[in-house]
This record gives sequence, structure tokens and C-alpha cells, in this order.
Amino acid sequence: MFEETHIKTWWGKKWINFLSLFDKDDLKKNRGLEYTKNVVDIKINKNKILSKVSGRYKVPYEQTIIFKQFTISEKNKIKSILKNNKDLNLQLYINKFPEELYSIIKNNGIDLFPNSLEDLILKCNCVDLNKPCKHLIAVFYKLTEEIDKNPFLLFEFHGIKKSDLFSIDYNEDIFKYSSLNVKLLKERPKERNISNKKIESYLSLLQTHPSFYKEDFKKILLNTYDDISYKLNNNLMINEEIKYNMTDFKIHISFSKIRPKFYSNIDSKTIKSIFKKNISFESIFNVFHELNLSDFKEDSKYTSFLKQCLAFSYKLSILKAYLPEIFTINNNEFIINYTPNRTIKYVDDYLNYLSYIAPKDILLDENNNELNTYLATEFIVSMFLKEIINKYSKNFNDKLLNVFFKKKIFKVEKYFEKNIFLSIKNWLLPLFLKDSIFSILLFVEKINKRKYYLSMNIKNKINENVYTLKDFENSIVINQYKNELYNQLGIIASYSETISKLIRDKRDKILINLDELSELVIYSENDLKLLGIKIILNFKPNKIVVPKLLLRLSSQEDILDFEKINFNYTIKIDDIEITLNEFKRNFKNINGLVCFNEKNVLVTQENYFSILEKTKKQSTKNIIINILSKDYYGVPIIPDNKIKNFIDNLKKIPKLNIPNTLNGTLRPYQITGFNWLYNNLKKGFNVCIADDMGLGKTIQVITTILKLKEENNIKNQTLVICPTTIVGNWYKEFEKFSPSLKVHIFHGNNRELNDSDVIITTYGTLRRDSHKLSKKWSLIILDEAQNIKNPLTAQSKSVKHLNSIFKIAMTGTPIENKLLELWSIFDFLMPNFLGNKNYFLKNYAIPIEKQNNTEKQNKLKNIIEPFLLRRLKTDKNIINDLPEKNIYNEFIFLKEKQELLYKNVIKILDKNIYHSYGIERKGLILKLLTNLKQICNHPSNFTKEENYDIELSGKSERTIELVEKIVSKNEKVLIFTQYIEMAKILKKMLSIKNINSLFFYGGLSRKKRDFIVDNFQNNKNQKVMIVSLKAGGTGLNLIAANHVIHYDMWWNPAVENQATDRVFRIGQKKNVSVYRFITLGTFEEKINHMLEKKQKLAESIISPGEKWITSLSNKELQEFFKLF
Repeated sequence: MFEETHIKTWWGKKWINFLSLFDKDDLKKNRGLEYTKNVVDIKINKNKILSKVSGRYKVPYEQTIIFKQFTISEKNKIKSILKNNKDLNLQLYINKFPEELYSIIKNNGIDLFPNSLEDLILKCNCVDLNKPCKHLIAVFYKLTEEIDKNPFLLFEFHGIKKSDLFSIDYNEDIFKYSSLNVKLLKERPKERNISNKKIESYLSLLQTHPSFYKEDFKKILLNTYDDISYKLNNNLMINEEIKYNMTDFKIHISFSKIRPKFYSNIDSKTIKSIFKKNISFESIFNVFHELNLSDFKEDSKYTSFLKQCLAFSYKLSILKAYLPEIFTINNNEFIINYTPNRTIKYVDDYLNYLSYIAPKDILLDENNNELNTYLATEFIVSMFLKEIINKYSKNFNDKLLNVFFKKKIFKVEKYFEKNIFLSIKNWLLPLFLKDSIFSILLFVEKINKRKYYLSMNIKNKINENVYTLKDFENSIVINQYKNELYNQLGIIASYSETISKLIRDKRDKILINLDELSELVIYSENDLKLLGIKIILNFKPNKIVVPKLLLRLSSQEDILDFEKINFNYTIKIDDIEITLNEFKRNFKNINGLVCFNEKNVLVTQENYFSILEKTKKQSTKNIIINILSKDYYGVPIIPDNKIKNFIDNLKKIPKLNIPNTLNGTLRPYQITGFNWLYNNLKKGFNVCIADDMGLGKTIQVITTILKLKEENNIKNQTLVICPTTIVGNWYKEFEKFSPSLKVHIFHGNNRELNDSDVIITTYGTLRRDSHKLSKKWSLIILDEAQNIKNPLTAQSKSVKHLNSIFKIAMTGTPIENKLLELWSIFDFLMPNFLGNKNYFLKNYAIPIEKQNNTEKQNKLKNIIEPFLLRRLKTDKNIINDLPEKNIYNEFIFLKEKQELLYKNVIKILDKNIYHSYGIERKGLILKLLTNLKQICNHPSNFTKEENYDIELSGKSERTIELVEKIVSKNEKVLIFTQYIEMAKILKKMLSIKNINSLFFYGGLSRKKRDFIVDNFQNNKNQKVMIVSLKAGGTGLNLIAANHVIHYDMWWNPAVENQATDRVFRIGQKKNVSVYRFITLGTFEEKINHMLEKKQKLAESIISPGEKWITSLSNKELQEFFKLF
């Protein structure tokens, strides 16, 4: 016989049992079953079935099955039965055939199933005269699958249509109620913890073995949900290599659930480079999938909105808070989309918030009219969900699974696929009752502690009218709306015996007991809300509360010891708080609603044991993180006054005396930074100072070193680790601000350690000589700490293996691309403070970067805030304290190739200079000067080779570092150089780093010059302009920039100031930072030293430019140009 797994319903089994009446070999040998694949067509015409089954001949065999047609009297009797059993009637209405209804119909002398050959006429034009033949048996088997999907066929076989039984027009489409009375939210909703079990309970409404699929489809759906959630939770990362510029991105979408069209500024050069081909939802998803989805002020409103929609879609996918829905394309095609589960309040609130920020013209109708922003938001999130499911679900070799999970369109190719749409629609229907224009209100009136009245009203969401069920049926309401309500009531009746009883009862209300009410309330928390039902208590107190767990932390010690903190879990019930023992005593055996302290308290056994399980956690490991985040594994924390005072003191910064040995003056905000650094180190916390570039982090750290030494807190040496490009800077800064400290550079060939107070080294040197630096240090300072942003590199591992009492990380960009970089810095400062890498990714990085989770963002901020100091130049408190122009000398070492070239040039020209006189001598000196300046710039500037290797020059390395930082802050920079060749080299280097730059030089026409200046001033995407000093040193107004780099110098303050004044002039609203590049150990350092020591004298005796150098004696020249 037909396998049981192929039959999903009791009525399908009852139908196929008809064949057991016949003793035929074809049945015993399953020949009819084998022939089911040969059934090529079935048509139903009233009580007649016409079919075709292919056989050994070209023309198929034709079959006819004629059922006994019900009389008018029998039809009326069935109608009467349905009218008197409304709950069963409504279930049949949604294609669920209650067995109880069949029994009632049969007891009235009517049978829907054939019991003998006399009940039907069987015909087939095959040679087998003994009917049913194998072809007819095959048709019966095939009909079983269709009856499983649509039990109304049993009525149709007897000449009854659905419309004959119901006095309304039947509408097969899933109703949608989306944007009625939507209240848009201006503020982003607070993140909420949503129970996985609660979310999964929505899908539990679905039938386990639906008739449209041979296996347990609900299990496949749930497994796919779990798989996608797991993958996103563990593998969702941003691609730090990809840095799309989406500041001018703009898009309009022509609405269609099936094939939306897109109109964008794809002709924009930037956008075209990103999308490369025609824009689609898939291409939008692929681009945004690679991005950090946090908010950035430079994002266009379209970029910001789409980022937030995608972040929300990731969040929904991880939470599994989305639902499948079905849409018809035409009579033979349908698709599956996914929609947010708006029954969850957080989801609904977030959709309302996104609708508020949505660009009004992002979604258009076919006439280019703007559509409702709520519809736009729901549509875009739905499309993103579809892309996520397609990307992260496994591959299937199955037509229907590919429709559900791989964006495929289902095309009906055989008769037997015609009922699949209806079957899926009915299967999904419980998930969308909330979309009806009606809500069902259950009113509870209290008689006494154990007895209640239950009544039902129907509320129209559009006009707010409220009806009883009887009034509604008698009201003048169009049939489509009645259809929606009957769908709701039919499904609800099949899920709840109490509500089924209420629908069936002739009275307006029924009597229920406390257990029935508890069952309703528990069910309401899980499923009734999804089914569009609201329970209203018509007695006081009229709200139902759920117990919540709190954790009170206390300390008995005067000096706080985190290892000895006391844990005290309590239970909050509305506005009262009880002990854990009181909770156990009063709620141990409760599973439902109970009156406690005049409050209606809902406690399920699942909730009770979940609370007790959480109270088992009482570990003090990293408890300070929990206190700072005010959360202990999802339980809110309430600290006592001693702990509060400790946290308050942790954030307080006592004022200190500036160390006497500091040779300089700190600005007020720098004094604050020094106090913060020193006090945190003394309290035992290592810290990260992350002030904006140009605020003077170095002097604050040097002051801290001096104070630690003055207070005798430094017993061993201090180690400074920094990039090669700023080793010279550090040395000069120590020399300038702390001459009392002995400083040694551990870098270059023949490097050796000594007993100096401070050792300066580079990340590369540390990596190579980690064994030499593995001693115990008093203080380790990491400058440009983003160099350890990748925790897996040998460089990061070398740094983290170092041993020190105190640690300071310095960076202007604690997060360049992703949050894991911040974790890596803190992993150096205080290992495990933010958990291990995987914990941090799962609990912070992915939720913040890919889900835009503001709760996690605020939690992380609270944790790190005491240990990370970040001040910005845009802060008015800082701006008012800064001078208008900040000048920084960038001291840079020659690279190996530069050093060799430098020495060789001196040797060659020295000989000629010593034997020349007058104009010839001066010419040779100027040539030497030019050659050496070009070598200091970059070897290729001297050799004229086309080698654009950034690492061949300390200046080019530092330039790229600075420019990348400036551009990342959405600011602009001018780079001045004397040499056209060097400008071209810089432009090429910047292009290698995907940074677009303009080049302003003397050979340009006036029209071209004006175009370049206007482009730089007004195009927000043009961040860098390289300027020939002669062409752009005077006359230009370039106040769009607030950074100036003097790549090479003329050593004339007037010329330098004139160039800087292209930026620093009337109209400039930002503070200007000027960077002067000086190569250590060369003539550049000597000239700079002269200018600093004898500024006034130099200005009076040194002629413009460098001509004064030509008047030096041979001995002075030798001393002047030699490397030291």
C-alpha cells in the first residue's frame, strides 16, 4: 500500500483506505503506486474526475471517476451542521478538516468517502476490464496527495464548492495589514534581550509535516534558521581591505515584490567603481556586506539608511526574528520572501524608527510617486533578509527548497503542483494573522479567585469599531474582510480549546476557571499575540507582571577586594522586591497566573527554573567589567555604596604637581591628560591615550614618565616602541622636554642596549630582537599602537610577550577599521580585560559592526571609558585652548639605500668642490645641496628611476601614514615640494594606496589651475593636493585644507610661512596643523638646529633660500654635509 509517510492527514488516510476494499494483484504488487509517476493530467469538473496516465503506447490511457452528487437536501444539511458548529466550520474554512466535523456529518447520514464500487463509476480505456485497473489506482494514489493539501476536494467530488458552503467570496491571497496607524519613532529603540525560545515559539505555530512536502518541512526550516544564525554569529566580519567611499551614494527603487528596478547615481565615477555593473539588490547587498555598518557622519542619507537596514536584517537573522511569506506572480508562479516578525515589540519599534529616517524618495511607485516610508523600510529589510538567507543557507538539490532559501521562482510544470501554493499559504497563515485589519480582544471578568467570565470582541484597526462576533456577522462588512476574520478565528479555534469553546457557544460569554485562564495567559505570552489576540483583564489590578532577576553586589571590606564581593540575587515583581527564598517559597509549584501581594503574577515552570539556573553564577572573575557594564550575564547589577564609591573614584582624576624636571609648559587639557595617565597607572590600571592627532600625546606621556621617576615608582628602564618614521621625533622630544633623562635608540646596525633611562626601539626591531628586549621593564609605551591591531601577527605577539609593571598605549586612531583592533590594544594593556578574542567578537564586534547594536556599543563604552582617554580637536573645550596654528617637526631617519647614495654623492662632489673657485664652486655646492635634498626625499627623486616603493624613504613612509590618517578623518591636506619629479612620485604612491590626489604646478594653464583649485576647495571627495612650492607658494586660497606637509624645505621661514598661509588665512575655521619633514643626521637637521637656536640672527644674516651655504669654507662644508 501507499507509504504512510506520503500521507500527512487523517482524511488522506481515510481516502486511500477505499482501495483496501479491492482484492487485486495490482494493489498487492504496488503496480498502481509505481504508475503514479505516469499520471500526466487530472481535471475536476463538479463530481467528475478526468485523468490521463501514460503507458506503453504513445497516446495516454484516459480515466473517468464519477462520484455520487449530493442532493440539495444533503447540501443544506451540511450547511446547517457548519452553522451550528462555528468553531469546526471556521477550521474547515482554512483547509483544516476536523475529524469531529466528519463524524457529525456522517452521523447525519452523509459520507464524503466512497465505501464501495456502488458509490462511484470507474472507467479506463485500457484492456483491463476488472476495475479499478492499475491506471485508476495510480490516479487514486495521486489524488491522495492533492486531498492532503486541499480537503475541500472531498466536497468538490460531490458537487459542492467552497462558495456553496460559505456566503462570502473566498480570497486565496494572504491578507496584509502593514502601515495602518504606524507611529514613527525619532529615537533608535534600546536593544533588548529576546529569548530564543520565545522567538522559536512563533514558528512552532507551523504544522510539522505539511502536505506540500514529503519530509518534515518545519524541521528543515528551523534547522536552516539555526544554521544561518550560527554562521552570522561566528563568521560575520567586515573586510578591512575594502574601503568604499559611499558619501555621495544615492538610490531610488521602483517597487515590486518580484522584480524591483533601481535608479542610482551609478554614473558617478566613485559609485561606478564600486558597483561596476547594473545595480541590483544583490549588488547592493554584496557592497554593503563588506562595510562596517556603524554610523559615520560622512555617509549620505541613502548610505546611512541602507547600512542601518542591513544591520537590522543581520540582527533579525541572528535572532531568527523573521518569517517566510508567499507571493503569487501569476497563476503558475510564486516566490517566497521573508519579513520581520513585527509581533516582537523591539522589531516593530525598530521598523518604525527606520521608517522615520528613511529618505522619502527611496521607494517609488510605477509613476515615480513617493511611497510610504514604512512600506519602503519593510520592503528593503525583506529584500536584505532574502539575500542573507541565500548567502548563508546551504545548497539544496530540491526545487521547493531552492524557492524557499535560494531566491528561485516556483513554476508550476505539472497539474500536481497546482495546489502547492494554496497548501504553503495555508501552512504559513498562522504567522500572519497579526496582519489582519482585525484584532481579537478577549475580556476576562473576575467572579472570585477561581472563576472568571471570558468574552470575545472584534476590533477594526482602521476605524476602531468594536463588535461582538454575532454583531460582526450581521454587520454590513464586505466579504473580503469577513474572509480575513474567518481565517483568524478558524486558526485560533484549532489552537485553543478554550477559545474554540467560546466561538461555539451561543452566549456572549462563557465561564472558565483559573487553570483555563492561566493556560490562556501563558499561551498569550507565546502564541496568542502572534495570532492577533489580546487579553484584557476587566478587574484590578488589570495588568499581568512577570518576575525579573536582579543582582545586588556588596562588599564588607573598607578596602575593596573584588575577590570578596558578595552576591545577593533578588526578584523584582513590578514595584516590589523579594528575596530568592521568598520566590522559591511562593512560586515553586506555580505554572500560570497567581495573585501575589495584590498583583497578577505570571510564572511558568520554565521561567521559574530559568531564574534559579541564573543564580548559580557567582564568579568574581573580571567582575569589574560586569560592574562597569551594569550587567552580569544578562542580569541587571545594583552595586552597594562602597562599590559605587570605588567606581566613582576610578573615574575621578586628582590634580598633581607637574614634575620639576619637565622642560616645557603643558596646556590645561594636557595637564588633565597627565593627571589621568599617572593616577590610572598608580591604581594598577594600564591605559590608552587616544587623543586626536596634534594634541600633544607625547609631552603628556613624557611628563608621566618624569613624575613616576620623581615619585620613585620606576625602578627599571622605560621602553618606547614606535614606527621607524618617528624614532627621531621621540628622541628629539625627550631631548627637548626631559633633558634629565638619558635616552638611547636601539635601532639600526650594530645596535646594543645600555643602561639609559629610556630605550627607544621600533616594532620591526622588536620583532627581530625580541630575545634582547625580553627583560622586565618598569614602563612600556606603544606609540601608534594600531601597529598591533592584528592580534595574529608576529609583531603583535612580540609586543604582548614583553613584561612590564606599567603600560601605556598611544594612538590617534584606536579603531581604524574594526573593533578587534581595540581588543588587541587592550589585550596588550590588560590581558583578558575584554575577554578572549572569540568572546569579544561574538559579544561586541559582530553585534556592533554588523548589527549596529547600540546597547552593546554603550556597554563596551562603559567598560573601557575609565581606561581610554580620547579628546578631539573639534571639541570646543579643546579648540578654545589650542593656538590657531600648530607646527610639528617630523624627524625622520634615512633608509639604507638613501644613506649609501648620500655618502657616494658627497665623496664625488667633495673632490671637485675642493679644487674649484668662484662661481664654479658655488654652482657645485648648490648641485650637491640639490642632490642631497632629492636623496633625502626619495632615491628615485635623485636616480630618476621609476621605482615608487614607499619603504625606500622615511619621508614617503611618514607622508603616507599622515595622509591616511587625515583622509580617514574626512579632512584635507596640502603637500608642498620643490621638485616636480617628487610630486609625481608622491602622486603615484598615493594612487597605490587608493588615495586620489590633485597636482598643482607651474606648467598648468590658468583655466586648469582654476579648475584644480575649485575642485579641491568644493569637492568633498578631493582630500589631497600636491603643490609645487614655486607655483603654489603664494596667491592661492586653499582654506578647505587644515593640514600642511612641507615634504622638503627651502630653509627660509618667509617662504615656508607663505606656503602655509595658503591654508592658514582669513576664512579658515579649523585649527591648522603644519608638518615639517627633517631628515636626522643630515644637513637638514643642522640647518633646522641653526634656525631654532639663532632664529633672529639667522633671519638677519641668511639670505633667502640656501645661497648662504655656498659661502662656507671647505672645512665648514665638510662638517655641514657629513652624516652623523
